[in-house]
Amino acid sequence: MPRTMKGRASLLAAAALATPLAGCISLAAPDKPIEIQIKNDDVIELRKDPSSGATGLQIPMSQIGGAVKQAQDGDPQRPVVISADKAVRYETVVKAMNQLKASGIERVGLSVQTTGTK
Repeated sequence: MPRTMKGRASLLAAAALATPLAGCISLAAPDKPIEIQIKNDDVIELRKDPSSGATGLQIPMSQIGGAVKQAQDGDPQRPVVISADKAVRYETVVKAMNQLKASGIERVGLSVQTTGTK
């Protein structure tokens, strides 16, 4: 086979292999998470758009589920990230996660910051 024919055949073979995969690849931007920072046992700070740098809304812990639902703007798949100061008790973080789960919030993660020491 002449050289130009081989090149075209390789190109066609690559296109034939890539075509079935086209529907599997998603290039959508990742969802902006809703950020919850636990200040203490009773108060959280909710930031709907952490990238804006704006101060979040301070709300009582008892209202966390409803506030996050409202912040999701009808998108139940929008993720939620929880962070807490090291002085906050672990039980408080678990309580927040349980309240979110009871409110139907499914995508919840924890934000961990390392100190850089071993």
